[in-house]
Amino acid sequence: MKALLVAVIAVSLVPALASTETYICVPTAMTGFSYNKQTRDFEVARFNTAGTQYALSQKDGKWSWSFVGTVLRYECDGTFDADGIIKCGSVNEVHFSKKTLRHQINSIAWVAIGEPRIPGANKFLTI
Repeated sequence: MKALLVAVIAVSLVPALASTETYICVPTAMTGFSYNKQTRDFEVARFNTAGTQYALSQKDGKWSWSFVGTVLRYECDGTFDADGIIKCGSVNEVHFSKKTLRHQINSIAWVAIGEPRIPGANKFLTI
């Protein structure tokens, strides 16, 4: 069993449709961690963003973050705070700023990475 805990930060250009309170997010850069089987360690990685799009939209007074072209959707916590930021999701979190029109996604996926390097240590990578 292999493990991967990924933190992804996506920088995006976001055309905002202010009248409908919907934001279409097109990431231009995505970075995180990738597991290297040869070194049995995690390394900083850049990921391909081609074709990736997200939408932050409001329906019936509730905000949600969706992955365009999929059924995956994260419900948001209430509405934008005083700084113009909204948080969506729980284990996988999205933070979107309506002031800067940028978003950050923190994705967490657990999988074992093999034997611990320190006796008695947890077999899982945590960040």
